[in-house]
Amino acid sequence: MGASLLGPFSLVAWAVAGIIAIVIALCFAQCSALLPRVGGPYAYARAVWGPFAGFIVGWSLWLAEWISLAVFPVAFTQYLMFFLPGLDWISKTIVRVLFVVFLIVTNVVGVRAAGRTNDILTVVKLVPLVFFAVIGLLFMFFNVTLVTAKSFSVFPFCVGSFGAALVLIFWLMQAFEISTIPADEIRDPSRTIPKAIILGISIVTVFYLITNIVLFGVRPSSLLALDKAPLTAATSSILAFEPYVGPDRRTYCGGWSLNFGFGF
Repeated sequence: MGASLLGPFSLVAWAVAGIIAIVIALCFAQCSALLPRVGGPYAYARAVWGPFAGFIVGWSLWLAEWISLAVFPVAFTQYLMFFLPGLDWISKTIVRVLFVVFLIVTNVVGVRAAGRTNDILTVVKLVPLVFFAVIGLLFMFFNVTLVTAKSFSVFPFCVGSFGAALVLIFWLMQAFEISTIPADEIRDPSRTIPKAIILGISIVTVFYLITNIVLFGVRPSSLLALDKAPLTAATSSILAFEPYVGPDRRTYCGGWSLNFGFGF
């Protein structure tokens, strides 16, 4: 995503998106502390501007979440195809349908069941990310010469692409507002929800930055831009000890850039 638009300079976009997300998350944390009611953004807008504003905000949030849901089964299938490359379109469709059905059933069962499932899935997601970050940083530390041998474009001056990359990256960091919706199902919501929001978005920002530093330190931007499963591809390169060595002078945004020999 960011690699195809900005290359290594997308690290700056990740940092900026993280700062924006933290600022917005602090706003939600304050709202949830002052008004710990079920509904989250709907309840906040209704309390300040009335029922119509609450209606607009509530439906906008619901539609946005419903539409964005399509991204997750697609991403899940893409990573699955790295291990099962022979899947045809029928098999991919079945996998995506089962993915959505699983989410629907989990939420229909109840908020507590959905919360437990979310906790389990969070651990399942974090464990491989921690593994990737640790082995990636160790690889870069013990192979500084190989990593710094790359020469790639660090500062492509392309304002238009920076904005496009920033929007896409920020989209990956949002969803903290969802934690404010089931306030009546949470013990001591005026304290629990703000802590969860701040801690959650901070962890996400740090993990994204470390992950991308490792990605650009291990694989060239030209390959990352084409990878459908970049984390898996980078992990394979690390475990197989196949670092990319050589110039990576791709020009982004159709413009010019400055080339520096940094490893990340």
